[in-house]
Amino acid sequence: MQNPLLRRLFGATIAYTLVGLVGPAVGFVLTPLYVRALGMAGYGTVDLLQTFANMAYTAAIIGMPMVLASVYVQRAAEAERADVIASALAVVVAWAALIALGLSLCAPWLAQLTQRPATAWLMQIQLLAMPFGVVHGTLLAMLRLREAVRLTLVLTLVGVVVTAAVRLTLVVWLGWGIAGMVVAAAATHLLNGIVALVLTRQWWWGRVAWVTMRLLWRRGLPLVPSNIAVWVLLYEDRWLLAGVITPAAQGHYAVAALLVSLLALVIDPFRNAWQPLALTYVDRPTAGDFYATSLRIYVAVALLAAMMMGLWAPELLWLFGGRAAQPAAHLLWPLLLVPLGSGVMTIVGIVPTMRGKLTILGWSTAAAAVVNTLLNLWLIPHWGAMGAGIATGLAAMVMPIMIWWQARRMLAVPYAWGLMAGYVVLAVGAVVLAVGLGADWGVRLGVVVGYVALVGGYEYRLWRHARHTLAA
Repeated sequence: MQNPLLRRLFGATIAYTLVGLVGPAVGFVLTPLYVRALGMAGYGTVDLLQTFANMAYTAAIIGMPMVLASVYVQRAAEAERADVIASALAVVVAWAALIALGLSLCAPWLAQLTQRPATAWLMQIQLLAMPFGVVHGTLLAMLRLREAVRLTLVLTLVGVVVTAAVRLTLVVWLGWGIAGMVVAAAATHLLNGIVALVLTRQWWWGRVAWVTMRLLWRRGLPLVPSNIAVWVLLYEDRWLLAGVITPAAQGHYAVAALLVSLLALVIDPFRNAWQPLALTYVDRPTAGDFYATSLRIYVAVALLAAMMMGLWAPELLWLFGGRAAQPAAHLLWPLLLVPLGSGVMTIVGIVPTMRGKLTILGWSTAAAAVVNTLLNLWLIPHWGAMGAGIATGLAAMVMPIMIWWQARRMLAVPYAWGLMAGYVVLAVGAVVLAVGLGADWGVRLGVVVGYVALVGGYEYRLWRHARHTLAA
């Protein structure tokens, strides 16, 4: 790679991909231990409490990582940058404390709403540690802007190790159950925030300026609704299910969602690596063809990965809880649309991104959140957890569809929608055939090999055709 900018970009992409994978990968490996220690009902409650913590964090950090991307880099002097970070920390800590106070007062009512009144004090423990969590998130955003990859990796590893060590001690060894999981998460936020403050003190030890705080506040507050919309899209279903299904069924849904996140671990590196490369094609005459080919190949490969995860879900679920976890297997299928849709959104969203039309992304997210809410309210009373999965999966496809529809006039991209629809029909047909024939190992391998042969053979034919066209 001769271009030094591209070489640096590629290296940073790989590094941040590894950073993003470390935590989820370790968590996925250790989760079976937690599930077996907590039971399905207990794990469902922990998942519900975690979504509450995610919502509070999303509101508390007020989009500061995105705000810093536009403010921090405009300051050339290190002293001015330190003032920006000091002011940013003052904003997020004050706002997080206010959010924590308000939600703490509402905790008894929220716990009653989920039919788990005994969890109110656990919600309050999570909120006590939240200011340290937003400090950690803000400082990590600053390190990314400074391209301090090694220190970012160090802080990430510290968080992963502390989380694993405390949870294994409290939940698996001491048997604290649900309380152990919550206390471990709070302790991790506390320690992560303190370690981040110590290791980055030379970059944030500055003057807290009221003018800078107001600037950061004005730019960050409008981002809260869109960030909350993302939370609604990803986690609202758990809260709507809480009063409808049993705690054990809630655990099955949580385990299914966790297993689906494994597919996201496979797709996210592609997203991280593809977007910077795609931006280098902006001014090339072949940009549209490149984006169209990328989407076609992504759909072909991602469908294969989703097929394999769904067909081998029973074996994977044995790791989480043996026979008790098996009811989660059928819930995977609609939820697989969420990571599949995220990859499609990355590709079709490159056009508005490079044109600076980011409001399209925000409106699409808000629309998907509304669709998700309406579908959940309609389907959950009739189909329970499966209704929530269908609602979440369909809503996840709203975003890429809306983004493509609004961006189609910005750049003529010849997406092969008919061919990709054929790949989808082939994948769904293969799954239906496998399930209809009993879904033993031989049948599952057979349908997967058949899909690979048909799709791979056709893609090879298209590649040869494109190669001959270029040669001519």
